[in-house]
Amino acid sequence: MNKTCKHRNPLTHFGTTQAERMPAVLDPSNVELHGLTESDWLKFAYNYARLVNYYKDEDPAQPSGDWQHFFDPENRIDALLKGYGEGDTEPHMALFISFLKLLVYPQKQLNELPKRHLDFYYREVLQIRKKPLEPDRVHVLFELAKNASDEFLDTGTSLSAGKDSNGKPLIYDTTTPLVINQAKVASIKSVYTHQENGSEVLRHAPSTKTADGLEEELEDGESWSAFGNKSWPDSQLAFYIASDLLLLKEGTRTISLKFKLRDGITIAQSRLQAFLTGEKEWLEVSKIETVTETSNFIINLEADSEMDPITAYDEEAHTAGLPTSKPALKIVFMKAEDYGKLKNADISNLKLEVHVIGATSLELKNELGNIDPEKPFMPFGSRPKVGSRLSVNYSELEGKPVSDVEFEMRWLNTPANFSEHYSHYLEEIKKQKESYADNSSNFGSYMVATYYSNPILVQQEVQFLNAYILEDWSLQPGPPPDTLKNSFKAQFESPYGSKSKEFELFSDENRANDSGPAKKVANPKMSFILKESFYHDLYSKIYVNAVLTAPDKTEADLPNEPYTPLLDRLTMNYTAYENISFSPGGESSSVMYHQHPFGVKQATGTAALVPDYSFSELYVGLEGMKPGSNISLLFQVAEGTEDPLLSTFEEGDIDWWALSDNQWVEITKEDFARDQTHHFLRSGIAEVALPKVAGNQNTLLPKGLHWLRIRLKKKSEAVCRFINIHAQAAEALFHNKENSVNHLKNGLPSQSIDKLLHSRSGIKSVSQPYPGFGGAPEEEDSAYYRRVSERLRHKNRAVSIWDYEHLVLEQFPSLYRVKCLNHSHWNGTDLDEMSPGNVTLVLIPKLAEDNTNFRLEPRVSRNFMDEVEEFLNQHSSKHADLKAVNAVYEPVRFEFEVEFKNGLDFNYHKKRIIDDLKRMVAPWVFDEDAAIEFGGSFSEYEVVHYIENLSYVDYISNFKMFHKPADGNFSQKPIAKPSIPMAILVPVFDEQKINETPACG
Repeated sequence: MNKTCKHRNPLTHFGTTQAERMPAVLDPSNVELHGLTESDWLKFAYNYARLVNYYKDEDPAQPSGDWQHFFDPENRIDALLKGYGEGDTEPHMALFISFLKLLVYPQKQLNELPKRHLDFYYREVLQIRKKPLEPDRVHVLFELAKNASDEFLDTGTSLSAGKDSNGKPLIYDTTTPLVINQAKVASIKSVYTHQENGSEVLRHAPSTKTADGLEEELEDGESWSAFGNKSWPDSQLAFYIASDLLLLKEGTRTISLKFKLRDGITIAQSRLQAFLTGEKEWLEVSKIETVTETSNFIINLEADSEMDPITAYDEEAHTAGLPTSKPALKIVFMKAEDYGKLKNADISNLKLEVHVIGATSLELKNELGNIDPEKPFMPFGSRPKVGSRLSVNYSELEGKPVSDVEFEMRWLNTPANFSEHYSHYLEEIKKQKESYADNSSNFGSYMVATYYSNPILVQQEVQFLNAYILEDWSLQPGPPPDTLKNSFKAQFESPYGSKSKEFELFSDENRANDSGPAKKVANPKMSFILKESFYHDLYSKIYVNAVLTAPDKTEADLPNEPYTPLLDRLTMNYTAYENISFSPGGESSSVMYHQHPFGVKQATGTAALVPDYSFSELYVGLEGMKPGSNISLLFQVAEGTEDPLLSTFEEGDIDWWALSDNQWVEITKEDFARDQTHHFLRSGIAEVALPKVAGNQNTLLPKGLHWLRIRLKKKSEAVCRFINIHAQAAEALFHNKENSVNHLKNGLPSQSIDKLLHSRSGIKSVSQPYPGFGGAPEEEDSAYYRRVSERLRHKNRAVSIWDYEHLVLEQFPSLYRVKCLNHSHWNGTDLDEMSPGNVTLVLIPKLAEDNTNFRLEPRVSRNFMDEVEEFLNQHSSKHADLKAVNAVYEPVRFEFEVEFKNGLDFNYHKKRIIDDLKRMVAPWVFDEDAAIEFGGSFSEYEVVHYIENLSYVDYISNFKMFHKPADGNFSQKPIAKPSIPMAILVPVFDEQKINETPACG
């Protein structure tokens, strides 16, 4: 036998709908024992009178005709009945008609015998009662009086709903105890991520209860998506660094962020923006560079000397919600599609480094007092000597972990050649040095006193004497070499290096620097100490000797005045860095904050470049709430607007949290007094206790409110669209006090309840914003007869196809059609129709008015299918392997060229022809009363004929029809028919394949 041959179930049927459950024969009113009307009786009497002999008194033994002429013929009966009672009817006919009218009463009693017999059998013999009245329920909202703090309502608190049609008061009683407080829903916000063009995008809604997530108002009763809408705006992707290192007043300021990532990342610098806190606003950084290494991602920023000072963060000026007073850096990633890789870029280490070039606002002081650095100044005074000190302070360094500091000097009026400038001083300098050398003990005391007991300076001075003064400059031919220039040195002392450093004052670099490991100091004072005087103490003696010994010498023979160091400009450069810790209580003073959709939060633990929002989140902001109190929230949803393919829920798919000090605290099952929302698939009340640790002073979301987070771990379409969220909600049940129950069929109209039956001073108002639900009057006769007759046939167990279908339709009235496939197994892609022991039940739900998105392919959720299977397993054989499934919708696609009648707009009528083809193939999309049937088929000819008969179509050409079976791909077919018994054909359209007929030529 061919192994590829598929066996087909020989039984062909189309399932059962709710309407088909009640055949006419089940209605006893259709079985009349006596069904003759007055007209029928008159016709009968007229015809029967012809058979009865008429005898005259004169000859009673001989018939004289019949009685027919006493009655009106059939063509006059209607007029006779119409004119009865107007006085023109003959007495005998009037009496006869009166009799017929009175005959209606015994006739009616006679015709009630089948019903009475059926009622007796069902109710008295079988003892099966009608389903009793089901009271409806309503959701009501309470508002406290202004001065009341709370109010307790016990179970059974009565509410007034006006009066029924008989004038009796309608009463509803609360079903659970409730403590009413002053809490209100003040804000509703949402966040969600979705895939867009292959990239993950983060979107948010500052005001979820709007059409666009921002401000576009909804129409009355219009629903909105609580967990995701593609029209919501993109969330800003950014982070902040708050650090004292960023307090950068002046100069060319370079900032470097070096991220060590667990996985590499590449972001072009053109996709970034950077801002720094200025005095009045954020200052944008124009020079940005990104560098990607193996596991490092580096962002380099440069603020030139023209940029305003970088100052401390001020909430009034910068409005970012940062909980800091430190200067801040903001990095913005401008492309929404970068979110996926940014949130997955885990940071193992972050190094912040700043480098400043050209700081000039230095605090200078020497032995003569404070110095103004804005003007040329003498750093060591007007008569500098060994040990003269210039003190430098720069408050910007206080508390910063500085690793390198450097000073650049620009001198004024320096001699072109120091050796030549001091040529008259050489002999005296030599003598002075020799004297120091001969009196080493005195020299040592001098040096110790001068250098503040610094042995390093003493040692360096001795080395200078040995190396320098033994050379006799006077014996050198020509102008002396400028070796004296290099002898003018100073000692640089700073708190950042391991030891003091010597440098030449007039070297070509004119720099003094110190470096070491990054170190924080409270007092960043630095000093320059002269190691060599400029010989002002020798000048008077040399000058006088020169004049006395040679009064007639020229000016050139006289000694030059000693050079007094004069600085035109002293600038400082420095480098500071710090590794930012993400562990709570870390040692680093720098902090990284993530920009969240509605606030900021410090990055701790395993941080990334942006916060991770893996699930859709709904935030409910409560005003006037007290931690530890209960809040009763009514979630009103548009039932049926969920995507049934997604609305299958397991434990943990929806969880609740409360915000405490920027941390989310989970709300467990034990914290709920009740939860009737059913995963937001129907309207209901959730009463939950707000954790005592919850706070309203957070930066993650706006301050002043207590925030609840409801997180959905499925797609946003898995739940219904929302209508509103209300606080202080309670459920009330209709209390029937011999009332008229006409309202139960559609529920109590909204706004019927507006007060307590017995008023309380603490309650300001009561409202009922939505109609009642869940009620039903006593079971009608037709439903009762149908239920009992089905019960007598299937005997409350599922054996035959008929049993399965009718049991499910009775138990689940939301279903439209059920089709049972015996010995068949569906694995999701293939139907095995010869699988003994397996039963497949195909379900089609009733079309929901609100859920127009899924009218073309109506489905039930997996949860619903589980309920059907659980129910049937209680009524079927243990040997039957039962599976409930959705119908399979096989798409049919059309391609053709069309010419519309002259003058018609092509684009508009192209959409119109698509709608009309939907009406042909799937009429239930537009007409909820249209049948949804299995097994329909149609040919190319039928479709072409249908299109060409549309009033606006001239002709079509190149028509093609493609069908995609459940286990295959699209292929062109002359006839489209379902490939399996559980399939239904539905139209799909590629608008690019429906075109205008090409012009001739």
